[in-house]
Amino acid sequence: VDEFSLHKGHRYATVVLDWETGEILFLEEGNSERQLLHFFQKVGRTWMMQVKSISMDMNAQYCKAVEGAYPHIAIVYDAFHICKNFNDRILTELRRLEQNRLQEAASSCRAKLTKLRKALCDAAQSEKPEIELEVEELRTSVREAGRQYAALKGSRFVITSSRDVLKRKDELAREHNRHLAQRYENKGLPLPNGERKWSIRNVQRLEQVLGENENLKLAFFLGDQLKAGLACTDEQRMREGLEQWLALSQSYVVQIPMLKAFNKMIQTRMEGIVSRVRYPTSNGPLEGCNTMIKTVRRQAYGFRDTQYFFLKLWDRSRWRRKTRSVEKTKLDRVRANEQWEKSHSKIS
Repeated sequence: VDEFSLHKGHRYATVVLDWETGEILFLEEGNSERQLLHFFQKVGRTWMMQVKSISMDMNAQYCKAVEGAYPHIAIVYDAFHICKNFNDRILTELRRLEQNRLQEAASSCRAKLTKLRKALCDAAQSEKPEIELEVEELRTSVREAGRQYAALKGSRFVITSSRDVLKRKDELAREHNRHLAQRYENKGLPLPNGERKWSIRNVQRLEQVLGENENLKLAFFLGDQLKAGLACTDEQRMREGLEQWLALSQSYVVQIPMLKAFNKMIQTRMEGIVSRVRYPTSNGPLEGCNTMIKTVRRQAYGFRDTQYFFLKLWDRSRWRRKTRSVEKTKLDRVRANEQWEKSHSKIS
């Protein structure tokens, strides 16, 4: 179950997808509890009693509808949305606050510089060396704030990615650049239009950003531990790991106040997070469906008739039916248990 933007102005629609086949089961305008109750009425109680789990994001309205109508169904919170929530609430917010702080510091230094320059013109000869020294210190502060701001600008991708992902991107970039050098530069040929060298400084840039901001470094470490805990394939270990993660992050709430609200969210949704071990479903197919929805709407330059738009989506979802197996998904997660055990020792 998920929602997608229907029109501008915060108008949304609810979509229900069959996880095994990828086929759309239900579409209705709105993203409240009522839409999911309409779906329950449409398919009937007999059909719903056979459902074991429903994967969703953190939408409280959908959760309330499922718990009220069919409490036997396990609610599974997708790990992707948990990590995305952490990235948006903690890492991105810390980065934004640090950028604002640097901008304010640079503006304050520039204002002081303006006053000192005026004072320098009217100062006596004996006072000028001291004022010039202050001016130089302020210039250095402005340059340093600008350098740190430039490092943070555009760094959202590197701080929300893991080191392994960044290392792989750097390796691919080196291979790509080596291919360009062999094909063009070594022969004295210019690079054709559309070809360019890729950046190989992702890991270096991450270390630079984390090295200059202690809170970002701490939040990045907590994010790595959270991802490792969510990758566990044993229910009891995942629960223990998340509880230890909560205890660890709680000790840093003073430094990072945003952790308080995030920790509360994890505590209240612990059962739904842990239940993904028993029912290893995810919102991945539904996120792909949302991409398909955006593509259909963009290709048609929008739809004035919502019901006709829904019919197009129903038809498109039947083009490629897929068959997924819960057992195969469980096997794919076995290797993630090793990663969790490795990080579990760090948390302990």
